[in-house]
Amino acid sequence: PKVLQALPDSDNFYSEIHRLIYEEVINLLNKNKPIDIVTLKEEFRKKNKLKDIGGAVYLADLVNSVPTTANVDYYAQIVREKYILRDLLKVVASITSLSYDSSQDLDVILDKAQSFIFDITRKRIKSPVLHIKEILTDTFEHIEALYEKKEHITGVPTGFDQFDRLTSGFQPSDLIIIAGRPSMGKTSLALNIARYASVEAHIPLVIFSLESAKEQLVEHLLCSEARVNSQKLRVGLLSEEDWTKLTDAAGILADAPIYIDDTPNMGVLELRAK
Repeated sequence: PKVLQALPDSDNFYSEIHRLIYEEVINLLNKNKPIDIVTLKEEFRKKNKLKDIGGAVYLADLVNSVPTTANVDYYAQIVREKYILRDLLKVVASITSLSYDSSQDLDVILDKAQSFIFDITRKRIKSPVLHIKEILTDTFEHIEALYEKKEHITGVPTGFDQFDRLTSGFQPSDLIIIAGRPSMGKTSLALNIARYASVEAHIPLVIFSLESAKEQLVEHLLCSEARVNSQKLRVGLLSEEDWTKLTDAAGILADAPIYIDDTPNMGVLELRAK
């Protein structure tokens, strides 16, 4: 049921009575038993807990307070949102307490604050369980779009023709890992792909670098675009022709949708926030 997707456990409820009732609802569901006021009352009676929830009268009042079950999914969403808001209040209190703790380093406090907020965000963003019929609809729409385009490269091109023919480009949700020994050209390969995707395919991208400074990255991009030997640039042995090529390359890169962040020691949460 969609209600269980929105409210997977009784912690979503503020009232202890409502927690107990919802736990029993889940218990009956797991036993494949019908769920109504009669079965609930009987289960609480067997466990001598009927008084703990206000008796049969309170169960009846709960049932009568809901005009229709047609909107049950929306009601469940309201309960879930109130639960998240209560968690948010707790987080605010925790962050306030941390902020007054002079023994804590600022970076530690910021990391903890981001972690608290991220945990709450994950509670709100949930991927629902879908029947394959619903997924097939979206899949066929994607297939139809590919059929209409009839393009060999359907994702982000890398500039390496044989590789692009094999993969059709980097696809949405792909995780691409470039691995290799030190000084084997991993950064150069990644930057070449980034340059081609942004300059040739006009695809916006951002480069997060935890090692190389942004100036180093731009130097590499310039040399790659200008076809100038990077060693000549590093030692200052550039010819007039090289200067002309670099100037032209700078103009091309300036118009490309490339963004660079070389913040050191960046954590996953900080990267996600950006």
